[in-house]
Amino acid sequence: MAHALPTDLNMSQGMGVLMDYTNAVSGGWFANMILIAFWVIVTFGIYQTNKDFPAAIAIAGYVTFIIGTIMRVLAFISTPTYLIVIGVMIIGILAVFFAKREQDF
Repeated sequence: MAHALPTDLNMSQGMGVLMDYTNAVSGGWFANMILIAFWVIVTFGIYQTNKDFPAAIAIAGYVTFIIGTIMRVLAFISTPTYLIVIGVMIIGILAVFFAKREQDF
């Protein structure tokens, strides 16, 4: 299947055109990689400041959920990908609930 060339795009319509093109050419992996990159960057950014890995996973899951919701509303990601984002958020929340914490008394 032949794809349109980047020179065929009307870039005066905004960056969304280029993102849609890149996502179409990569078979939908471009949007998935954006979500994974946000999750990794937020996870390790929070972990480096807080040294609390379960909390970092929960916060990154929540941030990724917000970004994933926006991408889903704009029809940039598929429903199975969105369900995986929701699952990652739930796993992060469960990690916080089941983490053993020191009591500060």
